[in-house]
Amino acid sequence: MMLTHEVSSDLSEYEFDIPCAVCCAPGVIMSKGCSDPHYFAVCGKHHQDTVQNFEANVGKQCKGCHRPWWDIGTHYNFHSIRG
Repeated sequence: MMLTHEVSSDLSEYEFDIPCAVCCAPGVIMSKGCSDPHYFAVCGKHHQDTVQNFEANVGKQCKGCHRPWWDIGTHYNFHSIRG
């Protein structure tokens, strides 16, 4: 006797959103600054705010790592959490 097990390919019941650490909107980017102890999720608006803040301070010294703010990749790691 052979037993068969039906497996559903619908995984929608397991889907969830990671909320933005600032405003609780759905996060789209995992972000970690050079002085942050861990990654946190941010929505598109707050990611853009981070980038604009960096660009407004290019050339100044970072308070976290004391290196100059020239390249955003030196001070931030960003990873998309949306497909």
